Amino acid sequence: MVGDLQPILAEVGEATRRLAMLPKSERERQLEREIAALRQRLQNREAEVLQLDEFLSPDAYHTSPTPPVTLADLESLLTTSQATGRLFQSHPEIERAYLLDWKGARLPVTFSRECFDEHPDTVRFLSYGSPLLSELLQPVPQPSSDPTGALIRCRASKDVEVRGWYAVVGNRARPQLIETLLELRAWLMGNHEPAATSGESLIAEAQALFAEEVTRIRQRQAQVLKHRRTAHYLAERAKAQQILIKAALVEIVLGQQRDLFETEVYPSAFNEEAVRGLQRHGFPWGPLLKLAFEPDLSPREDDAYYQQIAGDRRESLKARFAQLREEAKKTVQVLSAATEASQRESPEGVEAEAQRIEILQFDRGP
Repeated sequence: MVGDLQPILAEVGEATRRLAMLPKSERERQLEREIAALRQRLQNREAEVLQLDEFLSPDAYHTSPTPPVTLADLESLLTTSQATGRLFQSHPEIERAYLLDWKGARLPVTFSRECFDEHPDTVRFLSYGSPLLSELLQPVPQPSSDPTGALIRCRASKDVEVRGWYAVVGNRARPQLIETLLELRAWLMGNHEPAATSGESLIAEAQALFAEEVTRIRQRQAQVLKHRRTAHYLAERAKAQQILIKAALVEIVLGQQRDLFETEVYPSAFNEEAVRGLQRHGFPWGPLLKLAFEPDLSPREDDAYYQQIAGDRRESLKARFAQLREEAKKTVQVLSAATEASQRESPEGVEAEAQRIEILQFDRGP
């Protein structure tokens, strides 16, 4: 939602928790340092942000196909058709809105995104996904069968429901795909000669074309799902690496403040061994290192987090480390699941038994 600022804003909650654990006498001084550090990160844009574009190939993105029904199509159809047009009246006060007579109530509705944005608490947005639209379409009667096979509707109902409309135009050997509602309406209003080939042959041709289209759709869905899993894995891995870096920096500062009675050996150098050394603490650091560590993952002396904690007292530093340990426990679970999911193959293709072929006849009246 907020792009590169999101990691910085996340630091606000973390800083609040840290401040709450400090003695009251130290809290005000530390508060000023926390605010200064956050302001510095905002000014310099030094947030550690994962840029997924660097990990995905340029051809990984595909533009979405043209929707078969636009909002304008939906508005025109529902407000003028014999089945639903009588239910709509223009709203007397809100432009591009209607009053819908539904179940004894007059509901303000709109098909316009802009209108809904301006009046989100007043009107309902009628689009696919709206329960009200589903209720409105439910009473519309289904068409009857057409033995001539002039218009064929195909439906695959496995996973995500996909429908395809195919029409026979003139003496063409194969049925043609109808891609939009406007094309379907134009065909229904036209005059068509009987099909030159048999209904069974047309159905077989339409089924073959539809199977190819569903395969392409599901392959694209599988690709999108794979990229989504990869993005989630990379984001969680980057989060885990930041936890490792922060924990190593806390230990380096603890080592710089070592007292005479300290038995723990802390790292002193800003190198990857400071990160590797976390495994001596056992769980969750060992599993987290196995999942997220990579060569050259090292803390830096110019890290904003190091500058922020360099003057903290030992009690505060140990509290930070305990908090990072809790974050590491949660991240191990999430990253393990994300790693497994990113390696999972997505099902592709279409099964023949999932397809339903329907031959339909429509009234070509107004």
